[in-house]
Amino acid sequence: MDIKIIDGNNSMLYDKDGREYINFSESINILGHRSTEIIEAISSYINSGIIHYPLTISRPEIADMIAEKLIKIVGMAHAGYVFTSSGSEAADVAMSIMREHGPFITISGSYQGNSGQSIFMNSDNVRQFGRDFCIDFPYNGDIKPVAELLKYGISGIIIEPLQVEGGLKEIPLNFVRELREKFPELLICFDEAYTGIGKTGDFFAYEKYDITPDLLIIGKAIGGGLPLGITLVSRGISANSKVYKMFRNNAYGSTSGNLMSLDIANLIIDKVSSLNFLSMVRDKGKILYNMLYPVYGSRLTGRGLIRGIIPEKGDTAENLAEKLREHGLMITSMSGVLRISPPLTIDVAALKKGCKLIIENVR
Repeated sequence: MDIKIIDGNNSMLYDKDGREYINFSESINILGHRSTEIIEAISSYINSGIIHYPLTISRPEIADMIAEKLIKIVGMAHAGYVFTSSGSEAADVAMSIMREHGPFITISGSYQGNSGQSIFMNSDNVRQFGRDFCIDFPYNGDIKPVAELLKYGISGIIIEPLQVEGGLKEIPLNFVRELREKFPELLICFDEAYTGIGKTGDFFAYEKYDITPDLLIIGKAIGGGLPLGITLVSRGISANSKVYKMFRNNAYGSTSGNLMSLDIANLIIDKVSSLNFLSMVRDKGKILYNMLYPVYGSRLTGRGLIRGIIPEKGDTAENLAEKLREHGLMITSMSGVLRISPPLTIDVAALKKGCKLIIENVR
């Protein structure tokens, strides 16, 4: 199905032929399309004539302000930070810093972007150590595979609390808590490039584990559609990292942390971190769950407003997504799972209508 979206309004999308779709496939514009606040902020910069000035040369107050707001939310007192232009770059920063300490573990189904670190890491580990350090998804929360790798000088582990690219699988609570308890020296890096900024009903998805990360990867929604990412690095690591010290003025490159993106990020952080906003997201997540769980049971995966439906045998997520798009629901598939990810500002009527379309068209 060849769809070319040319317009949008909050949770509604419109193609070149004038067809309307409910947006259940949003990953970046969490405040919806045509957000008055975001448009006004962008317009003010366009009219000012100063759209970008490199952080590598001069760091404006807003950069430190955003970093401090995120550090306070996370609870990483005096943490270091590096601004980037994307979640992939933020992951590259985190992985480069972790590799100073030794190889680190990834989990099957995870996706840390498409930087060189991510693409070539496993082959580099095979060449150096004779094996890679990717463990199977810990469905039962067993940490034994991690313990068995410590003999290789493992330094840490990267965890996506909810693997969106990997089929909407959620890392078990006991797995993460046991890692912290049994291996306190193991660096834990949470990758929240997709799951962060309110999508699960918490500002960050890792908050349910009730532990503080050593590194945190942030991307996608933080810029509200504009290019932005940030890596937070605990004080103890950043103070002794040669890689961290390489980033001039806490910037990955000359386009990292452009002024317009920073202004949008400041707006988004203030809005989404409010208790009322997150409560509203959780309420919408309950509506979605209460409509879909009675129909799909354990085939419904994910949390909050990021959900997946595992198809019945004989169906494929790709075919079901195309069928739903034909019925006016913009939805996508990920790793064989139907992915549900509406903007956080979706109105309740549209949310219920979208869920109803799924129930009517997916067995």
